[in-house]
Amino acid sequence: MNKWLLFITSLPTENATIRMRVWRALKASGAAVLRDGAYLMPDRTPCHDTLEAIAADVRAGEGTALVLRIEEPNGANFVNLFDHSEGFSVFLADVAKAHDALFADDVQKSLKQVRKLRKTFTSLAEIDFFPGETQKQADAALQDLELAMARVLAPDEPHPVQGEITRLQM
Repeated sequence: MNKWLLFITSLPTENATIRMRVWRALKASGAAVLRDGAYLMPDRTPCHDTLEAIAADVRAGEGTALVLRIEEPNGANFVNLFDHSEGFSVFLADVAKAHDALFADDVQKSLKQVRKLRKTFTSLAEIDFFPGETQKQADAALQDLELAMARVLAPDEPHPVQGEITRLQM
């Protein structure tokens, strides 16, 4: 049985700034939405620290917040709430698009795009608490793109090739 962190919050309706800040922080943390004011994360130390920091922000904005440890009820499958395969699929399409445009005249633009994709992947991977095959595929595709970019930037650099090494007869 999995253990989880349940974050329950209530914010004053007149303070839109704190509401938006809390919503953005929860979204960025990878918390799953159970319903209005109820969010779920795996019971891990970094997740607990994140939720406690958000709770402190809520309390500072005159709201209420609780961080509770719970066990997954029988028949519930909370892990499915954290499926990021759709996000990685969109990311894979972006990587493919960048790979197709890689050999265009503007190498600096391509380099900037590859760096942006690496940052996006890192952000996605940080909130993918239960990594699956799509994360592995996305990582491999991004590494291929980064290698292709390195070859565009330095075409004369040596690189590995497939083949047999013939023995010298001495």
